[in-house]
Amino acid sequence: PAFPRVLPLRQSATTGFVTIPGQNSQEIAAHSKSIAAFTFGLAYFFQWNFPAAARALHESLQAEPDQPGSYLAHFYYGVSLQWIGDLETATEQLETAAALLPTDDRDPAALLALAFGYRSLGNLAEAESRAREVIDLCTAYLNLHPADAFALYDRGLAYEVLEDWNSALLDYQSAAESDPQLFVARLNVVRMHLV
Repeated sequence: PAFPRVLPLRQSATTGFVTIPGQNSQEIAAHSKSIAAFTFGLAYFFQWNFPAAARALHESLQAEPDQPGSYLAHFYYGVSLQWIGDLETATEQLETAAALLPTDDRDPAALLALAFGYRSLGNLAEAESRAREVIDLCTAYLNLHPADAFALYDRGLAYEVLEDWNSALLDYQSAAESDPQLFVARLNVVRMHLV
């Protein structure tokens, strides 16, 4: 299955992940290795080299797998695994990512990736549930940031999971108007017209 590009709304989620808590050489070395692996994992991910990204991101999670700042590592690891077809492990990683964010600051990206993953696994009820959560989170975010193109785009993807093509089209159009450089939104406008 193909998965869309999900855009996280949180831009500073790695700050806790790159903190090195210990002062002895073993802890510093382990965390430095983790930081480097995370950096390489992101570089591979954005080059669409998902197998290499998955390996690097898996390695990055070895030092501190469940720290709040490791949200993005779990997220990108899960999405990389989706693209290479390991949907069960991807779902576990995305569930972990979703659980790591506090309830008052939830990024919908992991939930959205889960919605597409569950849909691919044939669990439509769970896919729809996650998509509705994404719509609620994005709508709340858009109440505070009405022109945020990423939130509009992600909400459009969630509407696609629910097969609400008109709402998806409206969100993609609004995202493209808010950020003319967000070409993926423009492509999705075309897709929705085709649907």
